[in-house]
Order: sequence, then C-alpha cells, then structure tokens
Amino acid sequence: VKSILSARTTLTETYPLENPATVTGT
Repeated sequence: VKSILSARTTLTETYPLENPATVTGT
C-alpha cells in the first residue's frame, strides 16, 4: 500500500497539472 501511495505522490509531484482524481484513479 505504501508503494501505491508513494507512486501517487510521485505522479502528483511530476504532473501537478493533472487532476488529483485522475492520479488516484477515483
């Protein structure tokens, strides 16, 4: 789970313009 959370954080930091919902897959 931590790996997934870390990946999501990395994606958010790498693509700040992306919608958080898209990054989390919600």
